[in-house]
Amino acid sequence: MPSQTRVQSVTDSLRDSIRQGRLQGRERLVELSLAEQYGVSQNTIREALARLETEGWVVKTARHGVRIRSFSLDEADEVYTLWLAVAGVALRWLVSHPNKSSFARLKKLIETARRQALQNQAEDAFETLLEWHRSLGIFSGRAQTAELLGNLVNRVAMLERLRANRSPRSLHALQAQILLYSKLVSLLENGDGAGAADLLQYLILDDLETLLPVLDVN
Repeated sequence: MPSQTRVQSVTDSLRDSIRQGRLQGRERLVELSLAEQYGVSQNTIREALARLETEGWVVKTARHGVRIRSFSLDEADEVYTLWLAVAGVALRWLVSHPNKSSFARLKKLIETARRQALQNQAEDAFETLLEWHRSLGIFSGRAQTAELLGNLVNRVAMLERLRANRSPRSLHALQAQILLYSKLVSLLENGDGAGAADLLQYLILDDLETLLPVLDVN
């Protein structure tokens, strides 16, 4: 059995390469080449790739092996539609069992994103917003909801990388988005679940509306 420490190290390294765009969509990941690159066994690579597949970063098919996930316009639309649905479910679970420490953590993430934006770290700020969504899933208290939301957010992160490469969002737009997330947390703290759900829907659909034209370049 491969060392779990080595498996986690390889998984983390490959995930970071995908998130940073060093590995691109449709790129094939060959076990033997990766084993030589990392100086580990093919079993270690195989297990690391299986973890990345579970997280939504890669896709394994019988004919093409393991490849970095890529998206058509319809698939991107589907990702955001599912993101909205699952995030909405997580939000409802959280509202039904309010927790001050969860709200404080969500607020802290928004404050971090605001600080990053002020320092012109736009990509880091948006990643913090995605971490906000991962945390929303965790704070829902429902394991399957957290897993599904985390998987979808990983796919959104890949789509955001495509956006950043082709037409980065403006700092002004990002700062406006962060302000709305701050308002969303305030609505949650005040027990306005309906208002928070409406704002969440607006934020995700607005993101999709600005993403699709960037992807539709062919």
